[in-house]
Amino acid sequence: MFRFGWRTFVAINLLAYLPIALVSALSAYATYGPMYDWQQTLLTNGVGSDQSQLLATFPWWAFAVAIVTGFLVGPFSTIGQAALVDAVATALGGGRMSARGSLTTAVGRLPSLIAIYLVLSAISIAAAALGLALPLLGFLPSLGITGGPLVFVGLVVFVAVLAAVIFATIRFTFALMALIVERRSAGQALRRSWHLLAGSMLRLIGWSIVFGLILALIGVVVSFIGLFIGLIVSPPQQGSLATLQSGSVIAETFATTLIEGLFAPFLTIGLTLLYFEIRWRHGEAVPAAGQPPPLSSGG
Repeated sequence: MFRFGWRTFVAINLLAYLPIALVSALSAYATYGPMYDWQQTLLTNGVGSDQSQLLATFPWWAFAVAIVTGFLVGPFSTIGQAALVDAVATALGGGRMSARGSLTTAVGRLPSLIAIYLVLSAISIAAAALGLALPLLGFLPSLGITGGPLVFVGLVVFVAVLAAVIFATIRFTFALMALIVERRSAGQALRRSWHLLAGSMLRLIGWSIVFGLILALIGVVVSFIGLFIGLIVSPPQQGSLATLQSGSVIAETFATTLIEGLFAPFLTIGLTLLYFEIRWRHGEAVPAAGQPPPLSSGG
């Protein structure tokens, strides 16, 4: 599928990822120094020494910048993914693929896309908060909390929330497909995704692992390319990678994000094809060559 329409897919993602690359590069420039200094302090002193001081000196503003950056770039990524879904559906129906046409379709559903993005972002923020909370458990003794039922209850709540976040993330995977292909509202698309993936979660997880491994291998190569470009633009001080300059960080982040945008369609294409396959497994009509994707009356 990518080979068939790579010009359209790459054009869509480059238009979507260019502002993402710019904002990500500026965010990296603003937060790299403070975060690096705090991490070096943590590695040097260890979590066992003056934990309250380490917690007090954590650059919370840098963490806030990262969260705000995610909210700024998220809509561009969502529009790009929706346009890719439309392009895949157009190709399956035998239509003429067009980056402009697919982006126009995606932008035309912008309010619903933003609504779905906010729901999925809330889930992602919950996951990020859990990821931040886990390392902070090491600071509990400095706050006077040591063992006992309270810590056990905290761990139980942590596991329960993590399981709920993962479950919801999986069940809402097809929301964009339902929104674009079936022309549903945001709420209907979320419910539709939840219904479609009932009984098919393991299939989705398996294919997502396959897609993820492919992208991970590509990402390793892309990261080295981005680092190489960054080192050329702004060589590290004293020839050490530990002294990367801000200019190098900006160049590396921008280049890596933009190059990743060239290969990001793989995941969306694979998930969209899986969406149609699961619809077929539910006994629903699927696209036939030369015909638009049929709408479904399913929940």
